[in-house]
Amino acid sequence: MIRKPVISEKFISGLDFLEQTYKEPPPAIKSQEGLQYTSERYLNNLLSNPPLDICEVSELRHISFTEKQKSFFYNTLAEQYPKSSILLSGHFFYPENGYMSWHTNNKAPGLRLYLSYTEYDDSSYFLYKSGDNIIKDVDKKGWTLREFDINKENLLWHSVFAHKPRISIGFRIIKNLL
Repeated sequence: MIRKPVISEKFISGLDFLEQTYKEPPPAIKSQEGLQYTSERYLNNLLSNPPLDICEVSELRHISFTEKQKSFFYNTLAEQYPKSSILLSGHFFYPENGYMSWHTNNKAPGLRLYLSYTEYDDSSYFLYKSGDNIIKDVDKKGWTLREFDINKENLLWHSVFAHKPRISIGFRIIKNLL
C-alpha cells in the first residue's frame, strides 16, 4: 500500500538546491522504450520467473549530494521518523522519457520514503502492483511524497516512467533505535 505522508515544510524548503539540477537537465532520451519496460506485459513476464531484486533496465542519472546536504536529509527526517536509522537509497534524475523498469527491492526490506519533483502536472508516474491491479500514481507539479513497505512476504512490484524531467530521492527508514 502506498501512503502519502506529510513532510515538514522545513524539509521541503531545504531542497531548494535541487532546482539547479532540474534547470540543467541531461539530454532527453530519444526513444520511449521505457514504456515497454514499465508495461504490464513486461511485469507479467517477470512474474513468470523467480522474483528479481533490482531492475533490469533503466534510463536515469544519479544525483550527487555533498556531506552537508546528506546531513540535512538525515537530521531533518530524524525529526519525523524518531528512533530510526535513515539511509539514502536512491537519488535519481530522470530525463525526458527516463524510466526504471519493474522491480521489488526485496533484498533490502523496510520502510521507504520517496520524494519526487517535476515542473509538470501528470507528466511522470510511479506504477505499482496491488493485487491483480496495476496502479498508476501520477506526479503533480512540485513535490510528491510516497511511503511504502518493502518486505519479502508481500512483494511490492513497482516502476517509474517520466515523460518530462523528474527528480527522485529515496530513503530507507529502519525502525531500530531505542
